[in-house]
Amino acid sequence: PAADSEGAPRQVQVLYDGPALKLVAIRLHGVDLPPHQSDFPVVIQAVEGAGEVTVGDRREPVDGTRSVVLPPRTEHAVTRAGED
Repeated sequence: PAADSEGAPRQVQVLYDGPALKLVAIRLHGVDLPPHQSDFPVVIQAVEGAGEVTVGDRREPVDGTRSVVLPPRTEHAVTRAGED
């Protein structure tokens, strides 16, 4: 489930939506993002806490200092680590 209300399992907020860039903030509350893909390049970084991005057999950590950059149409999943 996705929602924009406080306390929802997943909050999604579009910060910018232009012709060459879409910036989306996603806050996870006890849930992960299942495998999905985007038609655009993707940059994934944890602003708070940490997590892991899975692309195929590869797992990459993300946190406030490490991000993952993916080309368009790359299937990926995001697993959060720890508590909010």
